[in-house]
Amino acid sequence: MDSIPARVTGPFGPDDIARYHDGDVHIFDTARSSVIRRFFDYWCVRRQGRAMPKLRDMDPVDFPWALPVIYVGDYDREADAFVYRVSGEDVTDVFSRYNGRRNMRGVALGDGMPADKAALIRKRWRPVSERGDLIYMSGTVYLAAERYGVGERLVLPLSENGETVTGFVGLTVCDWMSQSFDRDLPGLDIWYVALGDVPPG
Repeated sequence: MDSIPARVTGPFGPDDIARYHDGDVHIFDTARSSVIRRFFDYWCVRRQGRAMPKLRDMDPVDFPWALPVIYVGDYDREADAFVYRVSGEDVTDVFSRYNGRRNMRGVALGDGMPADKAALIRKRWRPVSERGDLIYMSGTVYLAAERYGVGERLVLPLSENGETVTGFVGLTVCDWMSQSFDRDLPGLDIWYVALGDVPPG
């Protein structure tokens, strides 16, 4: 898609490298990572006829292949914050560079990051809490001073009552590359998929 759909509100400022798209459920079939594709299918099955699965429906025994790259948490509606409960080793390693912590429990999305980066990430995730959108990203999924990660990210809503978003589960799969002045930085494409467009589980 060449234009930004009306329901997608990005880009967020001149430094936002992302291209925003109004996607459909078939975008997940195009994911290069089998981990991303398999986990989306798992999330769909665990819905069990509901709009979204519950947090306790996410059983780690079912997806050992995703554990290093997974993150799970709550959405605190009063604080308007995504708060991590747990994350896999690969994810924890990335964010420990920002916040110095080896345990993500209780860490809010954006904590420890520069204010502008934190605000940008929160805006990108907002459709999950506001509309229950599913997010698929492809391209530069991590960007740091000395390296960047190129790959894919998946963010999916969770709900304790089947209607209101109360949590999230996601995966980030990437390859790391060192920053280089003679190398063009890959962009980032972000697709938002409406919850209502996902067939019943």
